[in-house]
Amino acid sequence: MPYFSKAQLSDFQGARSSGIAYTSVTYADALSIYNNAGSLGFLENSSIATGYKNHFEIEGFNSVFVVINKRIKTGAISAGISAFGDELFSISRVSTGIGNKFGIAALGASLHYIQYRIEGFGSHGFISVDVGGLVELTPRLFIGGRIKNINQAKASKRTNEYYPTILTAGISYRPTDQLRFNTQVDKDLDYPPKLEFGLEYKISSLSLRTGLNTRPLWFSFGFGFIHKNFILDYALQNNYLLGRTHSISIAYQIKN
Repeated sequence: MPYFSKAQLSDFQGARSSGIAYTSVTYADALSIYNNAGSLGFLENSSIATGYKNHFEIEGFNSVFVVINKRIKTGAISAGISAFGDELFSISRVSTGIGNKFGIAALGASLHYIQYRIEGFGSHGFISVDVGGLVELTPRLFIGGRIKNINQAKASKRTNEYYPTILTAGISYRPTDQLRFNTQVDKDLDYPPKLEFGLEYKISSLSLRTGLNTRPLWFSFGFGFIHKNFILDYALQNNYLLGRTHSISIAYQIKN
């Protein structure tokens, strides 16, 4: 399998994001360092989170992560580690990020050291930088954007292959405190754009989620449950060609 068909699988974004088809560029939560570093500026609490993901129910196609977020005066700082794969092929990532809020907007950046290892071919590491922003136009309407790998890092010296640079823009309309409609577009510099749609509905401490990704076509479903400072999220993605993907995340919020 080419490097980046696998590399895309390892870009873990958490079970909440998975349940809404990754329409999370406008969300500020424990996984902001991966989804949109700019939204770190909107975090209200410090937190620690961990999670697991199995892609297409294939042995060896597993992702894990741990993230720590620390609230500061003007926003938040974050650090995380993640890993994908097995002894034959693996991707590991160490990340750090910061987001600052000013008025109705926030800007942020994250730095990722990514290392590939292929049995028999050794390993190669490189640095990728993401930048992002989030704007609260009204309490009911949020607009977010992110550029992944803005430095266009080269992932392989052997094949002269570049890590994907992806531009993302999204809108989240929140007609009530319980309901969110999300629309997002992703544009890889080497491929046509794709649209994603997500919906999240909150009933007391329970959240129900669904989403649609258009390229390739797949659907997602999920739920979240909050108990005191703990947050549990689960998601199921169904790709009719490749199969099902399961995600689970657990976060603990530290009230500031």
